[in-house]
Amino acid sequence: MTKIVCLITIILFSTKNLASYPYLHFKDTQIEMPQASFTRYVEPQLSAIVTDFYKIIKLNQLTEIVDIVAVYKKLKQTINEKNIETNYVEIYKQVNAFEIDLLKLSNSWPDLSQVSVKQLLRLNMDSSKITNSTYELLHIFEAGLALEKEELTLFIQEQGIELKIHQLLIRTRMALIDQSPTALHDYLDFVMSNFIAPIEDHLSQTKDYRQLASRLEELNMAWNSFHQNLTKGNLKIDSQTNQTLGMIHARWVSILKVMLKKPMSLPSE
Repeated sequence: MTKIVCLITIILFSTKNLASYPYLHFKDTQIEMPQASFTRYVEPQLSAIVTDFYKIIKLNQLTEIVDIVAVYKKLKQTINEKNIETNYVEIYKQVNAFEIDLLKLSNSWPDLSQVSVKQLLRLNMDSSKITNSTYELLHIFEAGLALEKEELTLFIQEQGIELKIHQLLIRTRMALIDQSPTALHDYLDFVMSNFIAPIEDHLSQTKDYRQLASRLEELNMAWNSFHQNLTKGNLKIDSQTNQTLGMIHARWVSILKVMLKKPMSLPSE
């Protein structure tokens, strides 16, 4: 029995489409690659995966909330890459721009001829939560504009500004998923939480390959579960969505091939 299991495992590892097997077991210590190679080859593919995923969202979306998420992704990245104190005014302006975009969005809701009452109520509820959070954050920023540098440092820490921005990004992500068709909602929610969001967080933080390597197995399982459900299940998806799914899958396969280039020992019984 053990020989049969090992033979099957060898066949699965040697297949051209590595990511088609959802249960790829390995230890992150088995992954060794120069950080420069990761930055050059893997990170661009990760960025493209995120971009392609939002294309799928937009293809199946009721509103332009995808653009709102893009604004906040930029804001979160700014905070990670720049000192919040020395860029306080710039970040404040980005928060203000986000609020303006929200107002534009609220004036372009779909009517009942396009969506159900339930969807429209959910859209309004999500919008209210995001608007209130944004207004609170904007009010906090404005209170710190007149402070000196030493006071501002303490103020930023006490108010938890970075955490509030991160929480707002999560709310926006949730709102984005909430506006997807009912049949796709749970699948998109799952892959957003377990695959896309971790990749986004990785790209906006340290970008150390070891950070991604430590989660590669669970990311692979999450993506493959989602991909199989949408492409091999009973769901009806349009040709553009299906084509974009294929592009993401191909990108993910290429990432696995690069990161798992080092020979791996088979899992023991």
